[in-house]
Amino acid sequence: MRKFVFTAIVALLAACSPSENPSSLTPIGFESVYTTLDLDKCQTIKTYEDSGGRDMKCAGYRDIPVFVSVQDGRHDIDIGRLDDDFVNAMDFNSLGDTLEWRLYSGEPVSVIARYNFTAPDPVAGEYNRLAVLSIATKDRDSCYIAWISPHMKPNQIIKARAFADNVTADTPCL
Repeated sequence: MRKFVFTAIVALLAACSPSENPSSLTPIGFESVYTTLDLDKCQTIKTYEDSGGRDMKCAGYRDIPVFVSVQDGRHDIDIGRLDDDFVNAMDFNSLGDTLEWRLYSGEPVSVIARYNFTAPDPVAGEYNRLAVLSIATKDRDSCYIAWISPHMKPNQIIKARAFADNVTADTPCL
């Protein structure tokens, strides 16, 4: 059933122009819930004296916490459970203040987070990407599923939701 939904999403993406309303393309059974990510309100659970980094536990959705690790001007997110992997070694970055939780039949299946980057090359300047993350289960840590560039057409959020709505326990991590 979910493969059919994914095929339908791809067909809709190909047929729609960039000006389409993203909410009109939501597959049946899926919906979005938004939560605020305010790092100033998160609980610091560990600090790293040598690097000045820290791990934080933040409010998420329902009983699913969001963990944010900060190291050397870079942020890493874990959904549901903190793991030891810091996978975001890209340019210096900060997180947007809103998380989009994708729900299927009322149950969370994935999260979309906005990352704001500052490239070391002044010509490249600042840019953003949407990260699609899985939610930790008893058998698997959360992980990054996809990075969506603002240049992806037809629309960055439509593309992110297409990935997010197809996250399963078998979806490979980046």
